[in-house]
Amino acid sequence: MPLTHTELVHYASNWLKRKCPVVITGLATIGETPDAIGWLGKFSILIECKTSIKDFNKDKKKYFRYSPERGLGQHRYFLTPEKLVTPNQLPLNWGLLEIINDKVTLVKESEYFESNVKQEVGILLSTLRRIKGIMPEGTSIKCYSHNTKNTSTVSIEME
Repeated sequence: MPLTHTELVHYASNWLKRKCPVVITGLATIGETPDAIGWLGKFSILIECKTSIKDFNKDKKKYFRYSPERGLGQHRYFLTPEKLVTPNQLPLNWGLLEIINDKVTLVKESEYFESNVKQEVGILLSTLRRIKGIMPEGTSIKCYSHNTKNTSTVSIEME
């Protein structure tokens, strides 16, 4: 049975969680809406999930693909089912992750990108405002909730 986009996002999130203490999936934003993005300090990793070659090719037409510095992630990957695309089909400097035997496998490493840090900070601030619950001492975050059909998730490891 073919993998769904939701399943790929789940794989992407789990892969990022092994590397990054802050991981966000599916958060609708102004500008690029990442399938999954994670941060390790000032370092960011973007994963775009594609279930079909049609969707993969459509992604190339997004305005921030023409101006990579307007996109998210200092490292950028596509996550696809096995053999959906080849490394030579990737945009310049992008990496490739594939699902092989129910595991995320690195096929091609991403090169470094200058990323849209302002939008990344906006995503982090928007996410922080949505967090409810116990905050560590010395933390003050004004929280709000907004009911939408958004299926975003947030994973934050607090020490």
